Amino acid sequence: PGKSLPSLKALAERFGTSIGPVQHAFGVLEEEGLVVCKVGSGTFVTDRRPVSDPNRTAVLFPGRQHLLAEILDTIMGVLHANNVYPCLIDTSKPQTEDMLRHAIREARIIIIDGNATFPYHLLDETGLAGKRIIGVPVWEKQAGADAVARITIDLAAGGALAAEHLLQRGHRRVAILGTTSMLADSTGIRAGFDRAWRNAGGEALALASIHAGQADEPLVDDEAFLSRMRGEQAPTALFGLRDVEAYQAASILARHEPALLERIDLIGYGNTPWSRTPYLPFSSIDWNMDTLLHAVEAKLLSALETPDAFIRDCQIISPRLIVRERYPTLV
Repeated sequence: PGKSLPSLKALAERFGTSIGPVQHAFGVLEEEGLVVCKVGSGTFVTDRRPVSDPNRTAVLFPGRQHLLAEILDTIMGVLHANNVYPCLIDTSKPQTEDMLRHAIREARIIIIDGNATFPYHLLDETGLAGKRIIGVPVWEKQAGADAVARITIDLAAGGALAAEHLLQRGHRRVAILGTTSMLADSTGIRAGFDRAWRNAGGEALALASIHAGQADEPLVDDEAFLSRMRGEQAPTALFGLRDVEAYQAASILARHEPALLERIDLIGYGNTPWSRTPYLPFSSIDWNMDTLLHAVEAKLLSALETPDAFIRDCQIISPRLIVRERYPTLV
């Protein structure tokens, strides 16, 4: 309390952003009574909340991911309801490793994401004594997964669900869309799909999505995709290892081959806004968010009650199939 915050310009430079978002953040802090702005003097921390929390908590998540954003909302809601105000760090920023190291060292409860960019080596460097570490969701292949209490999604089971859905609808030739690393994964979504698909004698064609320039989302290449979707031996179904690829593939067909789109079955992994688009909905493998968020809440409450207990366990959430029938004509 009483300490002044750095200037808007200094914080914008530190976090590699413009002044606008920092100014907005200052406004939110002032509305919540956490800081007070004194014209000509600066912005100062108030004494509304304690300087240190008995359950010091660090929440380490990357930004701009739909699934993790929903989980993060639940995490913050549970913590705030218990008067815990965590250190929240965006792990996707390359300049935050020093902040991460400090947060991990100081916190008794650490909540991490399952993103491949998370620097698990920091857990080893700082030591785990007296810490409760929760991973939400941590994929099975992560190197640091055995060091945490995990809530994980059974990716392979979801892949098998997708295959069974297409097989039941009479398909035997499918195009699988995803990034190069996802297509090569021998343990997750692709593996679960392939086992069920090949056992039924199905044929699968892999099409890797690409990144164009600095685009955040993967892109399905129009020409390469269309060339594989034409002809007598073309796939009759599409499976996106993420539903964004399934959506992009459907959009390409809508622009170039609308008649073909009507004959193609679509399914994507992840029930995000991409698969719920009103003008072009398609079936998806849902993360089973209700069950996942309930598990997150239970794990957090347990950690708050016994923050010093080091618990290693793994709760596996089974995905669900959501079948959506597409509209006969596009709007």
